[in-house]
Amino acid sequence: MKGKTVVVLLALASSQSVRGQGPGTPSSSSVTKAEQAVDKAAAGKITLSDAAKNTLAVEALRQQAARQPSISDPQVSTGEAEQLISALKSGQAGGQIQADEAQSQVTDAKVRAVASTLMTEIDRSARGSNVNLDPNARSAMAADLQHQTEELAKSGLPVDTIKKFNNDYTVAIYSASKSTLIDRSRYEQAKADVFNRLVRLTITSEPPGAEVQVAATRIGTTEILRKPFESGTMYQFLFTLAGFKTTTRDFYVSPAPVEQTLKEILQPEDKSKP
Repeated sequence: MKGKTVVVLLALASSQSVRGQGPGTPSSSSVTKAEQAVDKAAAGKITLSDAAKNTLAVEALRQQAARQPSISDPQVSTGEAEQLISALKSGQAGGQIQADEAQSQVTDAKVRAVASTLMTEIDRSARGSNVNLDPNARSAMAADLQHQTEELAKSGLPVDTIKKFNNDYTVAIYSASKSTLIDRSRYEQAKADVFNRLVRLTITSEPPGAEVQVAATRIGTTEILRKPFESGTMYQFLFTLAGFKTTTRDFYVSPAPVEQTLKEILQPEDKSKP
């Protein structure tokens, strides 16, 4: 799979009128409540820095937004917070876990969870599509899906959504191959066809009204609907707004499904700091 990284800059003008709000985008109050849920789940189990608590809270809310985009004010349950905490090990030298450690461990846990059933999911999808994969094609698909899984895990998506995107990829391959028997050569041909198509990405932000630039080219103002993006690419989105913390979001646009949504949250600046 491709490994390009594209930097996308979003400049939010406070004077802009609000066109609309993407459903399911977490609010700053949602982050505060999520941090409290994470803190409660970690109590007596593991020690987190304040930055790590915030990182886990945002991760939890991003996962919710991916699962249930219609929810306008998502809340992190105790169970969801405990699931994130269960993925963590002690910090360096048994000390406090920092934000980067927390994000890395959660991402790795998602990758392991998907990888543990990856071959089973590939075989199930092939049977459901009445397709026979020869061993070489099956191995190649597994390697590509492992890479996709790693990129999607970094993008704030939950395990169930990553599995769905992986299944969508296999179905797209079977459709593009136009055959019930796929060897390595036919797999590579179908893969090229799948990656050559554009993915329609909807981008929303909270607050909305973001002016978006890609490689110094303005592409519109959030909510941006069904904008074509190259697939197999990790994009880096930078959100800025006066009075809010600058937020960076890496998001991998997988080749399937062809319609995808990115929702991001901006958190108010800490006014207590000079």
